[in-house]
Amino acid sequence: MEFADLQGNFADGACGSLSVDNDKLVLGGKQSRFDLLNVDGDDFIVASPTVRFSEDGANCEVVFVDEHEYIPVFKDAKGVSIDIQSENRVHISRFYKTGT
Repeated sequence: MEFADLQGNFADGACGSLSVDNDKLVLGGKQSRFDLLNVDGDDFIVASPTVRFSEDGANCEVVFVDEHEYIPVFKDAKGVSIDIQSENRVHISRFYKTGT
């Protein structure tokens, strides 16, 4: 996986979206720098603060959380996607790249 593969917008259809701009996660005007890491063939975004999605009823949205986290990244027939955990780490939602 390369930084270029991640450039653009990601959304899951229910909890909003986030963008990747070079080596930064961008959300609501705020940014978090990240590194890409490959461990035994699996790719990860390593970010602090990290992104998670809130599960507050109808107000589901992506938020920055002041923690260091490895976010799995996938590239398959559907395109590039990332798995984002809920704030309480109980659920995972897959955010697919929607374009640039």
